Amino acid sequence: MNPRQDDPGTLDELLRTVLRLRHVGEARRFFRDLLTDDELEMIGRRWQVAAMLADGKSYREIEERTGMSSRTVARIARWYKEGPGGYRLALARNRQLRLKHDA
Repeated sequence: MNPRQDDPGTLDELLRTVLRLRHVGEARRFFRDLLTDDELEMIGRRWQVAAMLADGKSYREIEERTGMSSRTVARIARWYKEGPGGYRLALARNRQLRLKHDA
């Protein structure tokens, strides 16, 4: 039997919970409880790779700065270019907020 999407413990409920967090401090506390140190580090590095790809950095520079393997960088690049657009959407929103705050 498949759980309903709004049942506690489902991915959609987890994502809705993340959206209810009010600031970075709350998100940091939540993700620290949810994930191991290694998982947090890996997620942060994957995000760094996506941001560097968006900035036009070379795979080699990304590998050197992040310590990620060429295979992982290529996989993230594939999702960045051909995935459902989550990386691009989030990076664009971050850019918009930075521009708004810098103005």
